Amino acid sequence: MASPKALVTPKLLVWAREKCHLSQDAAAKKIGVKLHQLASWETGGDHPTMKQLYEVSRVYQRPLSIFYLEDLPRDFTVATTDFRRTSVRDDLPYELVKEMRFALERRSVAIELLEETDELPPEFPHRESIEADTAVEVAAQRVRDWLGMTFEVQSGWKNIYEAYNAWRTAIEKLHVLVFQTLANRHSLESRVASGFSLSFSRLPVVVVNGRDPISRRIFTLIHELVHLSLQTDEGRGSICDTWRHDPNPQNGLRNLEATCNAIAGSVLVPESHIFTAKHRQPDSNEGIQALADQFWVSREVIIRRLLELKIVDYNYYVEKSEQFWREWENRDRPKRDSDPPRARVIYSSNGESFVRIVLGAYAERRISLVDATWFLNARAKHISRVQQLVSE
Repeated sequence: MASPKALVTPKLLVWAREKCHLSQDAAAKKIGVKLHQLASWETGGDHPTMKQLYEVSRVYQRPLSIFYLEDLPRDFTVATTDFRRTSVRDDLPYELVKEMRFALERRSVAIELLEETDELPPEFPHRESIEADTAVEVAAQRVRDWLGMTFEVQSGWKNIYEAYNAWRTAIEKLHVLVFQTLANRHSLESRVASGFSLSFSRLPVVVVNGRDPISRRIFTLIHELVHLSLQTDEGRGSICDTWRHDPNPQNGLRNLEATCNAIAGSVLVPESHIFTAKHRQPDSNEGIQALADQFWVSREVIIRRLLELKIVDYNYYVEKSEQFWREWENRDRPKRDSDPPRARVIYSSNGESFVRIVLGAYAERRISLVDATWFLNARAKHISRVQQLVSE
């Protein structure tokens, strides 16, 4: 018996695909159909089956009901500056568009849940608090003061994961939603973006790439916070690749990206603490590693700081940067006996602030268990454990 057809509106299929920045060929491959089938759906010559429509919904990240509308719905729009290039982008990769939409949807949920209690979403207090011409060390100390980070606190962490969680928690206390992309084979690749930020006066967003090494994620956190502090346009998105330092930017956007890199590096590795008797040769392999361990950052951050402080030259920096990249790419990947507990993945990807807002609404019975699982991308059986993680 033939599967029943889903009598969807053809132009909605076109609209949803184009919003994902997918060509017909790329979309057909992700959905698992022939190109001519998708083309026929989009012209109205044929219709997908319900099973195929479920795949369309999954790939395009849209609810099934949207494909039955007669008119095109309003969708989120955000002017997106790609700081790896030179201009506002309208051709972003599918995976990145999906993550940006997901981040904006969660922010909208957070605002709606807060407004239901007549609570005005809190403002980010440091918007426009740094100017592009502010001295790097001055701006960095300002950021450390906001975050309440002293060298004594930083040097007291026991491992890189404690460092990452401490920086992330400090940023979330500034009323910033911090999300982390999942680290599976379908997720955002490191080569696409290390992270991005979405600037709003209330509840701005920082997203870090969960496929990056944890030390890289720490740098991205601070880098994106600096972007939010420099940003003036409501709703603007900033996409960043923090892997390589450009000491001679050729345009304003790259100059701003270099500024954010420099300030972030100084936040993580203050000049006043980079030199100690313990590390008399900071440009040696041993010295670089020792400093990275002391500040809980990547070796890349250390050599970038050494370059900025004129301890090494640019050729040395490039040589070491490429060496560290090759070592990362060719590293031994130990096989894990099991995946991380799902509840912890849910907690980490959504961030403590968003999880607290959703679970608070659930505890007050303003949303159902089904709503809570939908907002957190979880299953009902995980909610109690996520609640425990929040209270720990």
